[in-house]
Amino acid sequence: MHIIKKLLQGVLVGVSLVLPGMSAGTAFILLGRYRRFIDDLSALNLKPYMVLATGAAGGVILCAFFIESLLDDYPNLVVSFLMGMLLASVTLVLKPLDHKKFRGYHAVPVMAGLFLAWNVVGEPLTRVSSPPVDSLALILLAGVVVSATMLLPGVSGSSLLIMMNLYDDMLYFVNHLVWPQLLVFSAGVILGVLVFSRVISYLYYRNRYLVAFFLSGLLIGSTRALIPEQLVLEVVISFLAGAGLVIFLSRKTRTSQNI
Repeated sequence: MHIIKKLLQGVLVGVSLVLPGMSAGTAFILLGRYRRFIDDLSALNLKPYMVLATGAAGGVILCAFFIESLLDDYPNLVVSFLMGMLLASVTLVLKPLDHKKFRGYHAVPVMAGLFLAWNVVGEPLTRVSSPPVDSLALILLAGVVVSATMLLPGVSGSSLLIMMNLYDDMLYFVNHLVWPQLLVFSAGVILGVLVFSRVISYLYYRNRYLVAFFLSGLLIGSTRALIPEQLVLEVVISFLAGAGLVIFLSRKTRTSQNI
C-alpha cells in the first residue's frame, strides 16, 4: 500500500508537470512534502523519490497523451481550458506576497514580462504532426529553464514551454517516444535542477516582488498561443473550468502541512 500511495503521488506530480498553471512545487505542497523535498534535493538525497519518480513518468505520459488526443478533436476547448489554468495561475505566483506592499511601479516588471512573452510566443498551440529536426539546443535550454523554475510554488514549467513555442512539440516527443529530444530535454532538466534551481530560488526569495510580477507578465503574455478561434459558450465554460481547477487546488495548498 505504501508503494501504491507513492506511485499515485508521483502521478499527481507528473500531471502537474504537463498542465499549465500547475508546477511540481505546487504538487509537493498539496502532498505536504515541499520543504522536505527541497531539503532532500539540496542534499542530493534522491533515493526516497525513486518510486514517486516512476509514478511521475506515468503521469506525464498519460496526461500528455490525453491532451494531445483532445487537441485533435476539440482544439478550441483544450486551448481555452489551458488558458483558464494559465491566467488563474497568476494568483498562485502573487499569493505569497503581501498585497499591502504592492506599488504602482510593480506594473513595470509585469509589462516587461508581458511584452517579452507576447513577442516570443508565435504560432497557436496545435497538435504537432512531425517533430522539429534542428532544435536540440533549444530543447536543452527549455529543460534547464523549466527545471530551474518548476520547483517554485505557482510557477508552471508547462507555461514556460508554451511561451517558448515548445509545449505542443514536447507533447509529441512524449507520446511518440522521440528519444533524442527526450534525452536532451532530460539532460537540461538535470542540469537545471542541480545548478540553476538554487540560483532561481535565491533570486526569487531575495527579490520576490520583482521576480513574481515579471513571471506574472510572462504568464499573461503566453496566452497568445492559447487564443481560441471561436468564442462560444462551450469555450467560455472550458475556460472557467480550467481557472476553477487551479483556484480549487490553490485553496488546498493553504491547508497543507510541512510547507
